[in-house]
Amino acid sequence: MEYAASKSSIISYKKKESSIYKKLGCSFSAFCGTLLLIGGVMVLVLMPYFIEESIIHEQQLVEQKSLFGKWKYPDYDITLNVWSHSITNPDNITNGDKPIIANKGPYVFDEKQYKKIISRGNGTIKYRNFMNFYYNKNKSCSNCDLENDHVWIPNIVYQKFVDAALNPAMQVASTALQLQTPFLDVKTKELFFVGYVDPFLSQICSLPFMSILCESLLNMPERIGLFYERNNTFDGEYIIRDGSQDRSRTLGKIIAWNGDNHLPPTWWSKSQASLINGTDGGLLHPYISKDEKIYIFSTFICRSIYLVFESEIDYYGVKGYRFVAPTELFDWSRPENEGFCHPNTKKYFDQQKDNCMPNGIMDLSRCLRGNPDIVSSMPNFFGADEYVQQSIEGMDIPNPETDQIFIDVEPRLGTLLRASRKLQINFAIRNGANISNFYYPKMKSNFVPVMSLREDVEIGKANLQEIKDRLYDIERFVYWGCLFSTIFGILLIIIAILLFCSLRRSKKYSTTSSIHPSSQTPPVILTE
Repeated sequence: MEYAASKSSIISYKKKESSIYKKLGCSFSAFCGTLLLIGGVMVLVLMPYFIEESIIHEQQLVEQKSLFGKWKYPDYDITLNVWSHSITNPDNITNGDKPIIANKGPYVFDEKQYKKIISRGNGTIKYRNFMNFYYNKNKSCSNCDLENDHVWIPNIVYQKFVDAALNPAMQVASTALQLQTPFLDVKTKELFFVGYVDPFLSQICSLPFMSILCESLLNMPERIGLFYERNNTFDGEYIIRDGSQDRSRTLGKIIAWNGDNHLPPTWWSKSQASLINGTDGGLLHPYISKDEKIYIFSTFICRSIYLVFESEIDYYGVKGYRFVAPTELFDWSRPENEGFCHPNTKKYFDQQKDNCMPNGIMDLSRCLRGNPDIVSSMPNFFGADEYVQQSIEGMDIPNPETDQIFIDVEPRLGTLLRASRKLQINFAIRNGANISNFYYPKMKSNFVPVMSLREDVEIGKANLQEIKDRLYDIERFVYWGCLFSTIFGILLIIIAILLFCSLRRSKKYSTTSSIHPSSQTPPVILTE
């Protein structure tokens, strides 16, 4: 009897001890599970906010921030690919035939940029952007010989005298035309960077009465070259926002260029066209959305342009947005573009609308020194009117894949991943049939391509890896950590529920046993 009572007491104690452990386990599991679940969910929900705040804090042009050094000395691989376009039938053109072009290239130049800070303060930076070009023979085409290659191009100076002679008050200019040729053979390196000296200019301007005419017509550089005086130079003084006063919303926005927020009034006919919008293209604000227009100011084409979202891209594991320059930028029939037309616009084609260039053609003459008859377009006249595309033989078929400007951007950082700027430079020729004693009355007005360029920009490997390490990898680590925390928290809560149910069953069984003793308990027999 004593043994049975003792055994029952031990069993009861063990049950109580087990019940205590279960209660502790249940409470601990419930507490830890709830903590992990709430913590994991909260971090997942708040993580984008913390990342955004961190990015906005870092993406400012302040010397203490890493962005400042990267902006001042860009770690980008920049290559300038240049193709020359040489006229193969100059004599036939003077007889009214279409120009036939032979293309050669690319001549590849490695490009380095750096910025010289002039002043800073009040949320702005004033600087100059210097550019250096180094010819890379190994990257250039196998038959490219920059030193010895030649091209046939329209004679810009000749065209200046054609324009003058078309004015009845300046018929004396027709005398100069008799001493020149409408086309020149120059070295490719002279056309690009070195510049060439017009072989007829000194002879013409030494004639009686011509010196005054030359002074009024030819306010041009000493040498003529498309990149002449552009190597190891800067393209003006910029004042931009540094992003420190408005949470980086206007980071890189140009406030003034060469002291003004508008281009010179002689360049374009309306203030809207002359307004300087956006950045210089090297710096964008963080958190770019798909529905916004990215404005970029280009000194090379003397205006601001915008790019629109085209697609999502993957650049070596980094997700980005691709923005492209739409053809609407150069559609002069659109109301927003009418400021790029001008009452004094020259007419080159019968189909051309009055006061405007053909669609796809930018008149650069008014923003270049000496006002030479130079126009720009996209390569292969992409986006230009069909009659312009059909006026030249030898060019490729326009293709947006190869001829359209684009940039690839990491949208949260606003970091440029890759960009491709394209441009075609054309020399304009005009028919001089109305000029007395003109040698070439059959020659037709046209735009003759002389050079195409593609500037490729790609982010450096170190900067790309930094984006992966400091944004993508950390974000991925936090995400998986929170996911594990949430799942583990749910498991602990499930364990707590199971323990709680077990305790309930044990308690119920214990209560039932105390009211209805087990039939297996041996009876107590009383004896005398």
